[in-house]
Amino acid sequence: MVAPHEAEINLDAYARLLVALNRAGVEQRDRVLASHGLDEARWQTIDDAWQERLSQAMDEGTDEVPVSPFLDAFSRAMERAESDDSQVMSLARFVEATRAVQAGGEIAKSLAVLGLTPDEYLRANRHWMRLMAQDDELSAAFQRALG
Repeated sequence: MVAPHEAEINLDAYARLLVALNRAGVEQRDRVLASHGLDEARWQTIDDAWQERLSQAMDEGTDEVPVSPFLDAFSRAMERAESDDSQVMSLARFVEATRAVQAGGEIAKSLAVLGLTPDEYLRANRHWMRLMAQDDELSAAFQRALG
């Protein structure tokens, strides 16, 4: 049997939306929800149902299976959602953000001037550093762009 909240939004979609809301912050919450066809009331109903399911799953562990299969599935869904590189800023934007961070001062404020959050910068940093570790030409181009 499929619960009503699962028919409306599956576990992967729920995890992606949780990550998107976290990354967007309070000021962009309504925009993110609207982009998913949701308003605050509808999201709250969905979130409450999934949170209830997560709470129930925490009580499902046994000696043989200490972590319920649902919690394991939720953990994997969150990992997939958090590692999504489709929203990573361009290399040129990453260079601009890196310059701002290297200039000193409070990192969050320096990034906010560019319209970026620390989470966006850290996600881009992981993405671009991983690529640069495998591509010497990309790494050299990044260093040249930084000046």
